[in-house]
Amino acid sequence: MDYSDNSAKSLTSEFSEHDQSSTSALLPPEVTQCEHDIRPRLNRVSYLLTAILVVIFLIWTSTFTLYHYHSNSVSPFALIDRGNCGHSVEEAKAKGCIFDIMLSAWVPKPCYDQELSESILAANNFTYWNSNVGGQEVSEEDIRKGDFNVLYTHGTYHAQHCLFLWKLQMKAQRSSVRVLDSLSRNQMHIAHCHNVLSIDLSKRHIQRLQSKSGTPINGFKSFLSCSEG
Repeated sequence: MDYSDNSAKSLTSEFSEHDQSSTSALLPPEVTQCEHDIRPRLNRVSYLLTAILVVIFLIWTSTFTLYHYHSNSVSPFALIDRGNCGHSVEEAKAKGCIFDIMLSAWVPKPCYDQELSESILAANNFTYWNSNVGGQEVSEEDIRKGDFNVLYTHGTYHAQHCLFLWKLQMKAQRSSVRVLDSLSRNQMHIAHCHNVLSIDLSKRHIQRLQSKSGTPINGFKSFLSCSEG
């Protein structure tokens, strides 16, 4: 009985040793060593990728913070004055200002983007009226003079006016010399344009958009300044 047990143990031991030797024979030493080395390498790669992501996040956060601070908290002393249009049509003309129909305001020449303004006017081909119910048609040539109190044009003008201001802002951001009028810099007006361009499906709003005289244009109301920076 003891002999059988010893024989079984001996056979088991032999088979175990044979399996280990077979495994060792199938996997050379460099493979088993590679298994030990690969885990630290993976850890190092993970640490490196994590560090890169953290750096990218910090750079993005810093850039956003600086942009937000610059766009909302720029000191007026950091801006270079490029002129203003005073407080009346006579003063605006004396200062060489131009009545920009798309701004619905008098603007100093350095801040007048004639190319952009003319392109939007040409694309929309607005018609102008002396009353909010139509009335007598007023020529664009007369409007460019700015010698009027209030006139009216198509209901879509208001949205085009806001898009025009945003295009001015984007051009200024891309330019090495950031010259921009005071209306385009005004945070309250930017918020106003956001509301104008928001979706509004109310009957009143749709009727205003469809009206040929749904938007007023003021001639004696807005006199802008111009600054660089």
